[in-house]
Amino acid sequence: MGLTFWVNLLLAVATIAGVMAIMRHNLRPRERKVRGAEPGEGDTLVFAQESAGFSNPGNADATGRVIRVTNDPQQYARAFVPSNRRNAK
Repeated sequence: MGLTFWVNLLLAVATIAGVMAIMRHNLRPRERKVRGAEPGEGDTLVFAQESAGFSNPGNADATGRVIRVTNDPQQYARAFVPSNRRNAK
């Protein structure tokens, strides 16, 4: 039993352990998370922060604003219609 035998045995054991770990990871049951929200169910608030430069490490001079993004697809689409075409009816 030389060095070649032990190296081959170690590689075989490592390969089998790796394949078993991958199989266990891929075959385990997963919970399905619901993504997003139902149409018309609330809004998403996005906080956008803008910095004036590299003046402070804590960004004490940064200004920010809150943008409200609707989850209703119809209301979201209406936001992209030009204002002169909204009241054309």
